[in-house]
Order: sequence, then structure tokens, then C-alpha cells
Amino acid sequence: MQHVNFYPWRGARYDTGINNKRILILGESHYCEDSDKSQKSRHKCPKEFDNYCMSCYMDRECHEKTIDTIVEHLSSENYRTHKTFESLVNGHSLSEKERFEFWHHLAFYEYIQYAQPKPKMPLKQGDPTQNRNALLEVLDLLKPDKIIIWGKRFYHLLLKEFGGEVIEHPAYPRAWTWKIKNIDVLIVDHPCCPYGRSRKLGPIIREFIFQTE
Repeated sequence: MQHVNFYPWRGARYDTGINNKRILILGESHYCEDSDKSQKSRHKCPKEFDNYCMSCYMDRECHEKTIDTIVEHLSSENYRTHKTFESLVNGHSLSEKERFEFWHHLAFYEYIQYAQPKPKMPLKQGDPTQNRNALLEVLDLLKPDKIIIWGKRFYHLLLKEFGGEVIEHPAYPRAWTWKIKNIDVLIVDHPCCPYGRSRKLGPIIREFIFQTE
């Protein structure tokens, strides 16, 4: 994948999917202390590439950040965002075995191929063309039937690149439907924010996953 900096997580049973549908969770971005040039860290990208993550300066830890995040969550439950989402979808907190099964039936990918210095800062999207082309490569690889987007904050970037009409969900004003390359998309608030933790979202997400054509 020529344009992908952060490789997607692909569960062992992703092709089996949920309800026989391949589901891709699309997040916004990673955070990386190495992108903050004021911090001393193990390695740095050159200063002239401050607005980009350059693949030639990235190591395995960088490229597999998404994969390692899910693996760590499965072993330690350290990621509250992921735990919140899995509980919303399933309607209850998951056991270790249930958590393993759930994430191994999903794929997960971060859209922006530039690591952000820290949370709650204006987005640095790097090269918009790279972000678009990277997503197209991931969609070609994973061939998802449905996509769930985490976070309203960055979907306007997607809308600018892919076009189409975003429609407010009739049952809940904090969820939206859309299509990317003719793939059904559900946009929800990020699970780290209050709206993204609302119990009202659970039935919306489950309906989206389990609805038939």
C-alpha cells in the first residue's frame, strides 16, 4: 500500500464479519509525541517534514500503531474509547473472550496519515491527497460492506474528498448516514466524547450492522 502510513487492524475473522458483513471502523488519527518537535523522543522526522509523517522515516512501531493499539486493548483493556464502543454495540460490558471475538470480526483504520501532537488540538491533516489515496487502498484491500466512522470532527474532510450527501439519522440527531464508493456509512460521535457514549447510540449502531439490504 503505497500511501498508507498506519496499517489497518484486520481481525482474524474479519472476512466472516458480523452478520456476514465485513465492518470497517474508521477513526480519525493517531497521536505521537515524535510529531512534537519540542519534545525529546526516541526518534524524529526531520524538521522540514513537520506537517507530514514520511514513510521513509517511520519504523515498525509507527506503521503498526493501529494494530498494536488493538492488540494492547485485547490484553489489557487500557483503551476506554474501544471499551465504550464495544459495550455500545453489544449492549453490555464484554468479557475477555467476548472482547477477543468482537475485535477479531472487525477491521480498524485511522484516516489521517499524519500523527497529531496531542488531543484536542486543531487537526493537522498533512497531505489530503495521501489521506484519500491511502483510504482507497485500504478499501480495495479490505473490501468492507459497511463503515462506521468515529467522530464528526473530521468527516468534512472525507466529504470534501469523496462528495455525496450526509443524512441525519431519523431516530437520533447525533448520527448520520452516508456512502463512500457506494459503501454504506454510519457517522457517530467519537466514543471518547459524551454524545459518543450515549446509550441511544447502541440501537442505532446495531441496526446499521444487522440491517439487511
